[in-house]
Amino acid sequence: MLALNITIFIQMIHFWIIFYLLTRWLWRPALKVIVKEEQEQQSLEDKIAAQQKIVENNEHRQERLWNIARQQFAKTIPSLKPIKKRVYEISVMNANQKKDIEHDILTFIVSEVDHV
Repeated sequence: MLALNITIFIQMIHFWIIFYLLTRWLWRPALKVIVKEEQEQQSLEDKIAAQQKIVENNEHRQERLWNIARQQFAKTIPSLKPIKKRVYEISVMNANQKKDIEHDILTFIVSEVDHV
């Protein structure tokens, strides 16, 4: 059978004393620290969300300004008329013309070299 003695009651009293001391001096301060950190984390997350909202608003404003600028540029760009193509003709020289040009170039080079 089950025999009750005084040690069971003493263990129960010790258990309740330790439980009270732990809740009073350990768990409550630990819970307070945890709650405080969670509140700080929540406030930081709120600040981050607010900053993201500001950034999104600035991006939308910048995009709107760019669209306005594009519209203004589209209105003020002058229209370009097509340019007429220039046609160049190259005349072909005959043998006498080539000899004359070669002679002129040769005499020019010789005269320049003589001056040096």
